[in-house]
Amino acid sequence: MEYSDSFRFIQVYLGLFRFIQVYSGLFRFI
Repeated sequence: MEYSDSFRFIQVYLGLFRFIQVYSGLFRFI
């Protein structure tokens, strides 16, 4: 496994986590 692949995987994981946080925040706002 290359370092770039690992970094990209972490970036995607953080992106999904942030998306879930925003989505739950909007749901709570409603």
